[in-house]
Amino acid sequence: MVSSYIGLDQKIKNKYESKHDQLNLLNKELKFGLGLMDDIQDLRKYFIDNKEQLSTKKITGNELLQEVNRLNTLANSLSLDIKNIEIDSRNTFPEIEALSENNKINIARNSLNFRLHGNFLDIGTFLEMIEKNSSQLKLQFCSIGLDSLDPQGVIAEIEYLTYGGLEL
Repeated sequence: MVSSYIGLDQKIKNKYESKHDQLNLLNKELKFGLGLMDDIQDLRKYFIDNKEQLSTKKITGNELLQEVNRLNTLANSLSLDIKNIEIDSRNTFPEIEALSENNKINIARNSLNFRLHGNFLDIGTFLEMIEKNSSQLKLQFCSIGLDSLDPQGVIAEIEYLTYGGLEL
């Protein structure tokens, strides 16, 4: 009878320790979960703040034409030849169907492409001045190669991104 009592006592003690370990594990998971909720709230606030900031970066069609005029003026002042200016008004943001209406951002990403002919250092100066003076244009792509018609010149293929409102 004493041995069965000791065996039963050992069984109860093992169950107690097992339940105690499970409880400790659940407490750890709950503490970790509380941190996740804080992270989710921080991400949500970050999204809302950036959504408002993005909305202030929109460029209108008229402002984009003014930027193109500034590009031409700058290129002329640096003795660069600017050619094949194309404004691609197709929105290049991926479509996200899962967002609710109040989380959608009314902004479209468009591109401005052109080719520059001239001196390598002058093209570098051109790119630096656009980066410094234009908050509306963001350099997406630049490829520089030798100009076969000008032994001292180069050709730069350039693409800038612009952000405007969606056409509804």
